[in-house]
Amino acid sequence: MSSTEKRSLATSSTAISSPTTMSQGADKYPVPAGDHNYPEVAQQTYPQMSVFPQPSVYQQPQPQMQPQPQPHALQPPLQQYQYETSGKDVAEPPQPVQKRNPWGLSPLAFGLLVGLLTTLIVGAAVGGGVAGALSGNNNSASAVTTTTMTVTAGGAESTTAASPTTSSGSPSSSTESPLPASLEDYVAPLASTIRTLRYPGCGTSSVTTPRGDEFDLLCGIDFNNNLVSREDSDKRVFDITASIAYSLEDCLYMCMNTNFFRKGDAPECLGVTWTAQLATSNQSNYANCWAKNGTSSGYQCNNCISARLVT
Repeated sequence: MSSTEKRSLATSSTAISSPTTMSQGADKYPVPAGDHNYPEVAQQTYPQMSVFPQPSVYQQPQPQMQPQPQPHALQPPLQQYQYETSGKDVAEPPQPVQKRNPWGLSPLAFGLLVGLLTTLIVGAAVGGGVAGALSGNNNSASAVTTTTMTVTAGGAESTTAASPTTSSGSPSSSTESPLPASLEDYVAPLASTIRTLRYPGCGTSSVTTPRGDEFDLLCGIDFNNNLVSREDSDKRVFDITASIAYSLEDCLYMCMNTNFFRKGDAPECLGVTWTAQLATSNQSNYANCWAKNGTSSGYQCNNCISARLVT
């Protein structure tokens, strides 16, 4: 505390403790009356200082409570507002116009119909392309010329005609050439390369060869071997010879020439059996025409034709 403040405090204490009233003229300055209140001087207090440091008191920290998570409050329901219309109808917003499927079909039925039509169109296009490719391959095949034999009845001589056949997708058509000499250096295809021959059927009941030999035709019959002969019950039917024949007429010619060139005790050809399955028969027997020393009731064979010599 400064000296000035100490003097001020001392003066104030003296004035307050002394109730004596000073006279007005005794001092230079007039003395105030006894009932005059002097302002109190605030005394400043200072904390007591200690020479020795006070030990500090350790306070154990209190555990802090973690705030419990509050459950999420449910969202308040949407508030519906009511609008006053003032007695007038409020125009509703225009609803979008839904497009109807053709013929009033449901979306599922319309989708199935579209899928079916698409499948049919794609299938027709693919089928047409495949058919066109196959047709082009067939039309580009080389033409094969075949020779047919015409046999006339009544002992007339036969005529040979050349008929060119063109491979195509449609059934083959043949036309007779005016002269047999139109074919030169002709090479017939190998028997192993021909799967089947044309099956003529039995349109006529009998056929006569150029040398006058007449044969009765039996369709679907194979005379076979080791069966009782119709001509002689004491004999068994067996094969005299066999060869490749591209037609039934070729097979009949073989029987005809066997009898024509027969010498001594050589057996006579009394019938033949011919099959149209050329490749299969050639693979197993190297022949599809057999000359017989007799005929029999035979066995059924759908691709065979047998002929009996009429004596």
